[in-house]
Amino acid sequence: MRPCVLVVDDDYLVLRSVTKMLRTAGFQVFQANTVATALHVARVEELDVALVDYSLLGETGLDVLTALQRIRPRCLRVLMTGRTQADIFVDAVNEGMISRVLRKPFSVREITDWVTEALESARRDREVQTAQRRAEMEAEQRLLDVAIEASRLSLALQPIVSVSGPHQGVPVAYEALLRPKHPVLTSPLAVLAMAERYGQIGTLSTRVLAIAARLMPGLPDNARFFLNLHPAQLGHPESLADDLSDFVPYAHRVVLEITERSRLHDIPRWEESVAWMNEHGFSIAVDDLGAGHSSLLMVADLEPAFLKIDMDLVRNLHHSPRRQRLVSLLQTFAEATQTQVVAEGVETEDEVETLLGCGIHLMQGYYWAMPSEPRPPLVPA
Repeated sequence: MRPCVLVVDDDYLVLRSVTKMLRTAGFQVFQANTVATALHVARVEELDVALVDYSLLGETGLDVLTALQRIRPRCLRVLMTGRTQADIFVDAVNEGMISRVLRKPFSVREITDWVTEALESARRDREVQTAQRRAEMEAEQRLLDVAIEASRLSLALQPIVSVSGPHQGVPVAYEALLRPKHPVLTSPLAVLAMAERYGQIGTLSTRVLAIAARLMPGLPDNARFFLNLHPAQLGHPESLADDLSDFVPYAHRVVLEITERSRLHDIPRWEESVAWMNEHGFSIAVDDLGAGHSSLLMVADLEPAFLKIDMDLVRNLHHSPRRQRLVSLLQTFAEATQTQVVAEGVETEDEVETLLGCGIHLMQGYYWAMPSEPRPPLVPA
């Protein structure tokens, strides 16, 4: 395809002559004589170069070039001018608005040669950047391959405790939390982000659930086991069923957490996955409630057995009467729908007391116990 050039000038003779010389040199050329027209062309056409005059009927060509920096960042931006205010142009170059200033008057050879050379230079730069990015991606892929080896993955268990009744502070469930053992990808979020980037969520999830299945028999017989599912897993019901097959005998004690940050309706076949989980007796929890954008719809669609309030709602709850009312309303809703509420990220006695005042009796957080591996942590009575 021929390179596309936008020429912007309110002088008809200049506009026509520059356009003619560029078309003769083999370029596809679009014309504009106002800022508005130039921006319209920029939005609808893939531009390689923009030649923009400084003065445009009382407006400034810098407005066009600044907008192009955002709309078409790969477009080479050239300011044409007969002015001599060097400071303006130096600032424009330094701020990335323009690649070069072309001084009027210029010859046919000068402008066509410069555009040709600039495009060739940009092509070489892109090739170098592509090669560098390819090398970086290959290095990242190697890091990820090592990070998601079964020997590099482990799970920590954090208790969910009951904070009322005769067994106050006693664990009623444990959540499995990913703990990578890799010198570079040291956090769960780092591993997850890279697995998402390279399409390895399926492999990672299979290995994590296999590790969790080995922990299940060691939990107290009356304790539930909370497992996080990545939203992408819901799009592959057959693979999910295979990954969860070892948990089927324990399904009545297993709670599968689906984060409220996910866009459920953007995931194909999620209904099939949820139907399979319900059919085999697994419970569902909506995780991170209050952190995403689709809470009510997701709760209505999934009909979960548990709602887990995001730690950002819990943090310093005792200082926020509005959030306290929200948490109380969630608890009222849960009671009406036979759902249990778990408050995550509880760290202080003030938060505990405030949550109790809101009617919340299941809590999880550092106040009760840090995540630990490989056995469930001891919790103070």
